[in-house]
Amino acid sequence: MANKYLQIEFKSGNLFEYSKEQKEGFEEHKNSKGNVSYRKYYKEGIFGVYKGTTLRDTDFGKEVSIFMVDGNGDNNFINFPLFDQSKNIAAYAESLITVLPSMEQNYVYRIFPYTMEKEGSKYKSYGVSVKHADITDKTVREDFPLARLTYTYTNKSGELVNGDVPAVVWKENFDGSKIKDQFEKNKFLHEVLVKYASESVKVSNKVTGGEAPRPYGQQATKAPTEQPKKEEVSESVKGTVAYEQEQPKVENQKSSKVDLPF
Repeated sequence: MANKYLQIEFKSGNLFEYSKEQKEGFEEHKNSKGNVSYRKYYKEGIFGVYKGTTLRDTDFGKEVSIFMVDGNGDNNFINFPLFDQSKNIAAYAESLITVLPSMEQNYVYRIFPYTMEKEGSKYKSYGVSVKHADITDKTVREDFPLARLTYTYTNKSGELVNGDVPAVVWKENFDGSKIKDQFEKNKFLHEVLVKYASESVKVSNKVTGGEAPRPYGQQATKAPTEQPKKEEVSESVKGTVAYEQEQPKVENQKSSKVDLPF
């Protein structure tokens, strides 16, 4: 069992493990100052048993830390900043916080940070995809998506659509320019993080089909099937001990980066 400390490469969204020295599976990385280090990338994300999320104080500021135990029994700590340079909740942290109330300890998830180009824009989208998963096959469940907090916004008709997360307010600055006021949004997201970082809240995320995900190590039980009436049993099954029909199984779907951010 090993401890792995993972970070998110902001530009690509890839998870990576850092090393000062070259190791097997690590590749050289040179920063803007020319300093050389080594990184091992986890481009498919991390599949593992979710053990919780914590808020940590570090020498570089506050960090969000996700604790996952992978299929090899290794402890994976996925760490990323809580705030951006403007002291607003950072993009990756915000994305995780909106799904955190739906995450349950001891369930298997795939944690997959991503960055995507916005169509028709010079800006990018940054986020963290969290899906129910199979730890052995490293596949994700698409039939039980985790619910996310919704956003308050103004639609094209100028009507306010209320959601869970407060809207950003545009205010006039002293020179007449417009500035963003994200105080209420930041405050709400921080409160959600503090509330759910130290406790596991169970909610129903069922959308359609299949058997609901279960905590890791808990075996699924077959749903009872209705016994046919005596007169409906055909000659071919008379005399048998039981007459059952297996329920169709839901196959896990392969994960792919193009599926994101949904």
